Amino acid sequence: MGFIEDVQKINLGFTNLSLTIEEFYTLLEFPDYLAERAADDALANADDPCLIDLWTLHSGATYALTHFFRGGEGGSLDGYVRTANDILFNPEDTPSSQNPCLKPS
Repeated sequence: MGFIEDVQKINLGFTNLSLTIEEFYTLLEFPDYLAERAADDALANADDPCLIDLWTLHSGATYALTHFFRGGEGGSLDGYVRTANDILFNPEDTPSSQNPCLKPS
């Protein structure tokens, strides 16, 4: 349980960004329909819609993959799952980490 509590303390602040949560998932190369579903779930479960912790962002991604993945796009489910897991275990290695505004606080 300690790991989950730790990642719930690491937040991404979306207040001052010109980036939506859906665009965050798009930066992770999720297809638009999954990015939208992941963002909806993360927002629904966030304590503060402008400051979302890594656990909630991971949860949004896995919810979208579990419930809405169609399998018709070029990427594989395994690749999307790895990306979702990288939000938690390797946030510095996700494509979004290249944006200096998205460094965890």
